[in-house]
Amino acid sequence: MKKFLFFIVAMLGLALCLPNLKAANVEAGLVPTQKLTAVSVWNDAKTLDQSDPENVKALKAEIKKLSIRERIKLAKMAYYDAVRAGLTPDQKPGVGLYILAVIIPPLAVGIYTHWKIPTLYNFLWLTLGGLPAVVHAFIVLSR
Repeated sequence: MKKFLFFIVAMLGLALCLPNLKAANVEAGLVPTQKLTAVSVWNDAKTLDQSDPENVKALKAEIKKLSIRERIKLAKMAYYDAVRAGLTPDQKPGVGLYILAVIIPPLAVGIYTHWKIPTLYNFLWLTLGGLPAVVHAFIVLSR
């Protein structure tokens, strides 16, 4: 009975202290005040200059902060944007292909080149690591 009573008192104390701890962490800047979502990353990617490697790294860091569910949403948004664009060789790719280039580089290159030989090259770059494949995808998309 004493253990149960101790457990109840401990849980009550924790419940009373938790809101104060969260408020203190928000004030100290330890907890972000706004939740990062796929839509916010999508809007940030639209405003970025994709030719700058620092922006690519920043976008990749933002995508890594997303939860799995939000990453899947972002990948779906990027895929549907890329397919909807229906690119011809003289058109520039949209933001969806650039986001796909960060998440799944061979898919972005495949959609843009209609599954031609650069897609195979991108798979080979992917075996060497993620960053060479992302850089290759950005090079192919910027042509």
